[in-house]
Amino acid sequence: MATEWAPGLAIAEAPDPVWAESLANAPVETISAVTMALMDLILATPDLKVPSVDHLPESRVRRHFLALVGLWQRPGDALPACPGLCRLGRGPVGPAGPFARA
Repeated sequence: MATEWAPGLAIAEAPDPVWAESLANAPVETISAVTMALMDLILATPDLKVPSVDHLPESRVRRHFLALVGLWQRPGDALPACPGLCRLGRGPVGPAGPFARA
């Protein structure tokens, strides 16, 4: 079973992130926005598996998508802590417990 992880540190420590300027100017707001985008991506997948981005053409969208996928892949099988995942029965059980699959 994977345990939860909080993506804030990973967002702040990402090498050459697409959100570097935003992070420098408004770190709390940027971490919040990137975390929510990551949650949206995770919740949009049908099986909570990292999606393939190979088919996307080179673009700003692809760079942002790859950055989010990179964040998702950093902790291995763990998923970020998120109230949205908990409501779906896919989040942590208890404050830092293992994830339950619905």
